[in-house]
Amino acid sequence: MMCISSIPLHTLFSDLMYRIHIISLRT
Repeated sequence: MMCISSIPLHTLFSDLMYRIHIISLRT
């Protein structure tokens, strides 16, 4: 059950890093 909690957290972190990467490229 703990894995279910880790999935959203990991996805959120990945999404955040992805957005930062895109912003860095556009800057």
